[in-house]
Amino acid sequence: MRGALLVVALYGGCVHRPPAIGWSDDEAARLGAGPLEVVRWEDEDHDVLRRRAREIPAGAPLGDLPQRLEEAMFREDGVGLAAPQVGLSVRAAALLVGYRTDAPTPVVVINPVITRRADALVDSWEGCLSVPGKGARVRRYAWIEVEYSDPSWTSHEARVEGADAILWQHELDHLDGVLYVDRLAG
Repeated sequence: MRGALLVVALYGGCVHRPPAIGWSDDEAARLGAGPLEVVRWEDEDHDVLRRRAREIPAGAPLGDLPQRLEEAMFREDGVGLAAPQVGLSVRAAALLVGYRTDAPTPVVVINPVITRRADALVDSWEGCLSVPGKGARVRRYAWIEVEYSDPSWTSHEARVEGADAILWQHELDHLDGVLYVDRLAG
């Protein structure tokens, strides 16, 4: 993979290499073909949007994947983008946390999971880069707690609410092969 970072550690005289991600031929081709392009639900290869993405092995070298996810999200004027949306069936996403504030912050999350949810539900209006030109009302949890790793493999926990909770739920749904149209309210 172009630009891949190789991390090597020595343990008792042995060289230990973190496990590789194991890109499929199609994923490797996408990674080598320039900017990551968004897969649309009407595209011939849209099946990646409907599969549960595989977990990335802890410590695996991510190369320039985090930066490329962010770049694709910004190029498409999005506030979130999951790896399956660019044809990579792995559990990674770029999020623009605080996108409704004066200080939005891009964050790339690896292997995120929701650990707790509110009982209360809220309705939101959502759209999706993979379903362009459409939008609908979706029912989501009012707040969630998440665990994830950042691209340097540091673990994090966070409680998110409001627009950020909706954003996280939308992007994490993509990692499970779920589109917002599957969760329409009313």
